[in-house]
Amino acid sequence: KSHPVDGEQMLVGEPTLATAAHIVRSHHERVDGGGYPDGLVGDEIPLAARIIAACDAVDAMTHDRPYRKAMALPMAFAILREHAGSQWDPVVVQQVIATVPSMGTVGALDTVGRHEDPTYADATYDTIEMPHNVGAILAAVDAEI
Repeated sequence: KSHPVDGEQMLVGEPTLATAAHIVRSHHERVDGGGYPDGLVGDEIPLAARIIAACDAVDAMTHDRPYRKAMALPMAFAILREHAGSQWDPVVVQQVIATVPSMGTVGALDTVGRHEDPTYADATYDTIEMPHNVGAILAAVDAEI
């Protein structure tokens, strides 16, 4: 739980990145106040940090981790919807869900949504490709908001 503060401290020391320090500090805050490190609520959380939180969640859920396989995009979207208003900003969630399918191919990509489990089948998102990092998603969502 210390990495947001550690990241902020690293960025503050670099003049070209210092303006992003507060965003890094706040990216694990939750709109219901249950996040960290400061327990910020709703609009107290910088918009960019709210966008990064939702994009990072999609990125994390749709890519393999050492402890689990990637989930399909429809499942990740369902989780975002379920926790919109508590963990994530509902407007940001709405924009992420609206923006990601329209992104198409952006840079270096991973294909998600192709799972053997028919529970995850969804023709709309079955071949959506996701960027390796959240930068492209963040830019697209930020432009929409």
